[in-house]
Amino acid sequence: MRILAALTLSATLAFAQSVTFQGSPVALEGTMPAVGEKAPTFTAVKNDLSVVTIGGAHPKTQIIAFVPSIDTPVCSLESKAFDDKVKQMKGVDLYIVSMDLPFAQKRFCGFESIGNITLASAYKRADHAGASQYGINIGEPLLKDLFTRAVFVVNKEGVITYRQLVPEIASEPDYNAVIKAVNKLN
Repeated sequence: MRILAALTLSATLAFAQSVTFQGSPVALEGTMPAVGEKAPTFTAVKNDLSVVTIGGAHPKTQIIAFVPSIDTPVCSLESKAFDDKVKQMKGVDLYIVSMDLPFAQKRFCGFESIGNITLASAYKRADHAGASQYGINIGEPLLKDLFTRAVFVVNKEGVITYRQLVPEIASEPDYNAVIKAVNKLN
């Protein structure tokens, strides 16, 4: 029992609510939901201006990847990498969520030939508030209210089975760990 408690405490400490940006500490607002908790549900706007519901129970496994902006090199790389990697996974809906306007996301998808994932914009106040339930808002003035880089895997019942808070915002996530987490479910 003590070992389990120590592992749980260790996992909680590993997800302290701060990351770095180019080596400088950046505070995050809110608390990330834990593995085993229900994934908060929120809406966002797809690049065709339709509304999509993300999180919660869903017919497929969900990968929810939060990024600061697709107009940055690392977010662009991440979106392209996930678009390619999701082809290897069955029964998965993958969402890249940012504050970018749907028009910018549509331009990006067309330019980069993105077609296997959904880019979703939380630019509307209510959508941003819903996404913020994941504890991914940057609290520092320069990047305030953009999302940090984080990935959640949510099973069909709407339970978070994996989460990854990328410690350095300017780094890509561990794709292999995400794929491994998805493969455990499917």
